[in-house]
Amino acid sequence: MMQLVGMEPSPRLVDRPAWIWIALTVCTCAFIGVAPQVHAFEVIGVADAPAVAVRWQTGVAVFWALIAVPLARGWSLADREGRALVGLGVLAFAVSFASAWLAWALLEPTGPYKRGMMIAELVSGSLPTHGLTAALLSLVGSWTNGKRQRARAADREALLAAHATRAELDALRERVQPHFVLNALNTIAALARRGDGDAAGDVAADLGEVLQYSLAVAGDAIAFDSERAIVERYLAIEQARFGDRLVVTWEIDPAMHTTRVPALSWQPVVENAIRHGVARRTSPGVVALAARRADDHVSLLVDADGPEHDDMSRAASRASPDAAHETAPFGGLGIGEATLERRLALLFGDRAAVTRVPRPGGVLTEVRIPLAPSAA
Repeated sequence: MMQLVGMEPSPRLVDRPAWIWIALTVCTCAFIGVAPQVHAFEVIGVADAPAVAVRWQTGVAVFWALIAVPLARGWSLADREGRALVGLGVLAFAVSFASAWLAWALLEPTGPYKRGMMIAELVSGSLPTHGLTAALLSLVGSWTNGKRQRARAADREALLAAHATRAELDALRERVQPHFVLNALNTIAALARRGDGDAAGDVAADLGEVLQYSLAVAGDAIAFDSERAIVERYLAIEQARFGDRLVVTWEIDPAMHTTRVPALSWQPVVENAIRHGVARRTSPGVVALAARRADDHVSLLVDADGPEHDDMSRAASRASPDAAHETAPFGGLGIGEATLERRLALLFGDRAAVTRVPRPGGVLTEVRIPLAPSAA
């Protein structure tokens, strides 16, 4: 639903010249050519010249309609200019000459002129009309080609933008901070030294799952339960690290189980809460997690206790029996709330938001994600 995919230039109807313009051009030029054709027929002695001229121009219109699309595509003034002008002139003369010869051969004129004079008269009468028809059809092709080129340029621009967005989303998602790995390994080592092999094994398994998820998650939209599972894994590692100092509560709307959210949209907020809250406390800190679904959006909430007095925190750290690994720089996946906000902006524009509301002793953070994807 929310995944950006590599888009391909879409097929456009502008690849084919508009038939309505072709028909209008051919019919208009055929109508304009009736009067000079009548005059030429009368000069060479064709009986009932007006009626014959109308039928003749109808056939001429059919001929131009048959070659209109190849002409508009192949002799566009926008593509060839000089070559197109020469080609159109030659074509107009060739059609005029062929039409004149066929008229002399089929209509059996009774005029007093020689064959050459009759054909010349017919050519001079039809050449302006054929030249106008060829030129207008070429202009139709030029207009169509211009629309096609603009459409393809827009497609290329959209494709480049989609690739750039895809690359940025991938880069934002694949950032992993080594401090998190180091702290988790320190926790595993501390548990092993205390002889708690089972707990060390659990932390190692959780670490593997978190790293695999952060590096290999496919796409941006995933089932909420998958996102919740990775948050639980992450919290299990931090629970082993901080022990009783970390208290976690959950409140999950049942409707969330059938909802999809962007990958790693909750974990960065949880990480931020621990980084700036529990990690700086000596007394237990509560991280309350909630996920709720409304008609048009979902809310992922993290209500976390903040730090205590810094002096007390540093003193307690020095007194802690596990100070060797607790005083190491705090690390997480390194996704960060700023990165999360950028990813949401790429996916949803201004319809998604990360808001923070301070409260006495802590901060409530909400990730608001629309259910419908961005129109872009």
